[in-house]
Amino acid sequence: MVYCGKPSTSCRQCRRRNIKCDKKRDSCGQCLRANISCPGYHDPKNLVFRDETKSVVRRATAGVSTPPPAPIVLPLDLRAKFWFVSQYVLGDSSAYDYMQTFYPPRPSMDCGHLTAAVRAASLAFLSNEHHSPLILESARKMYCSALLLLNKALSSPHLATQNITLLAVLLLHLFEHLIKRGEVPLEPETKHNDGAIAIVRLRGSDQFSTEAGKRMFLQLCSNVILNCIKREVPVPPEMIALRTNASRFMDTSDPRWRLHSLMIRFASLRSAMRNGELPTSEFLEQAKTLDDEYLAICSFMGPKSRSELLENTDCRDVALGSSHVHLGRSWNSFRVARALFGETVQRYSLAAESAVPNSPE
Repeated sequence: MVYCGKPSTSCRQCRRRNIKCDKKRDSCGQCLRANISCPGYHDPKNLVFRDETKSVVRRATAGVSTPPPAPIVLPLDLRAKFWFVSQYVLGDSSAYDYMQTFYPPRPSMDCGHLTAAVRAASLAFLSNEHHSPLILESARKMYCSALLLLNKALSSPHLATQNITLLAVLLLHLFEHLIKRGEVPLEPETKHNDGAIAIVRLRGSDQFSTEAGKRMFLQLCSNVILNCIKREVPVPPEMIALRTNASRFMDTSDPRWRLHSLMIRFASLRSAMRNGELPTSEFLEQAKTLDDEYLAICSFMGPKSRSELLENTDCRDVALGSSHVHLGRSWNSFRVARALFGETVQRYSLAAESAVPNSPE
């Protein structure tokens, strides 16, 4: 038993003075009735919240300092893939967001060629971001592996027409675009485009039944047309025939579709001028007509200028330069087209001026 601490009821003197009695009792009345050992009064200090910050700091600094945990280092391939997906698939400016519908593929699918193509493009993108020749070397090795696996997939009638195979070709084209440095020839890009055209021809009209199929077709059109403009050659008749067939399933009033038609004509005009099939005056007249049509198509587009977007309170819209991600990418394509118009007209105009002899004084 312990001292209860309550004023003793047997000590009248202490009771009258209302002080603690020094007499010891076995237990208080409640504990006696409950037939338990009396613990005595609670210590009031234990019932008060106290600031233990200084005490905790003192105990922590007195002990041996614990080293910080080692950072998690991801493998290079994994870091490259995460960075690529964050920018090209899930990011605001992504151009391959349709990949989410069939990538990652099911484990039962034979998709080694797509996996290798994704790794090659991812490493190429990461090498550009870090300006790393070592990562670029890894990207080139993976590109070679992807080519071997893709050729094997194309020999299979079943795999040749799959979404994953066409996507692998588009990603290898992206690889060539990422690693080129001006002096690199355009033959690899052209070969990938030719292979993609053959795949699209084999896929038939069923490919336009899904949004991903339509998006990949439009992406191929952009790749082929820009490649032809850079090479100053006409767009292949096979591509034009595929667009004619696709027009039954696509929205031909879409500004992007109309821009592609305009750029096909521009590629032919640029090729004719290069080969000397057009006088400069006629070339400039046709280029002016194309530019007028370009401006007419732009009138169907959404807002493009920063001043227009500053009235919108959505910061995301201002950052993208458009109220929609796809619209922002479309405006970028239109700006590239306008720049190509201007560059071509300027180049041939200056060439024509330099060819005119100076008039005698």
